[in-house]
Amino acid sequence: MLDIITSTLFSKFPELSQHILASDPFTKTTTLLQTWTGRAQVILTVGSVLAAVVTAIVYIFSGDEGKRKVRKHWLAIAVAIIVGFSAAVAISFLQTQVSS
Repeated sequence: MLDIITSTLFSKFPELSQHILASDPFTKTTTLLQTWTGRAQVILTVGSVLAAVVTAIVYIFSGDEGKRKVRKHWLAIAVAIIVGFSAAVAISFLQTQVSS
């Protein structure tokens, strides 16, 4: 059963097997974190832009009630952007501290 799970997992995420079965776990973990941090930053950036554009369009074409709802969403979007980019900066900082 375990063989089926690991083979399925490694076939879906081939880079994972390189990091789990690594000869130097610290270097491989750093590489894995850099890869996933980069991917998360791209997803966060695209999501932020998409959310800002969609809410701006809704704000332009809505009445007073819609504008109040959009303002609430903008606050949540701003908090999500700040938390997301802060997490990326924190991970980058920890990587430099661990590697030096």
